[in-house]
Amino acid sequence: MGPISDDLLAILACPACKARVRLVKETWLVCNNDQCNHNYPIHDGIPIMLIEQAMKWKHTPIEELPVPPPLSGSAVSERRPRGR
Repeated sequence: MGPISDDLLAILACPACKARVRLVKETWLVCNNDQCNHNYPIHDGIPIMLIEQAMKWKHTPIEELPVPPPLSGSAVSERRPRGR
């Protein structure tokens, strides 16, 4: 079992097209629909099933998806201390 339980993986679907997703490299959920081709990162065991996040990786071949996925967007700003 990877960072996501088999039970959870069985019910997850791509928010863009509703196709099933598969676990890749233990840190990515990849849409099974070749027409959609969205790649969703997993951070700290939590799938980030936001279309905006997946769009950033849509044209990245599976073998080039970085492990671990880089933090981006609001996830980065939440972890960065605020200046005074």
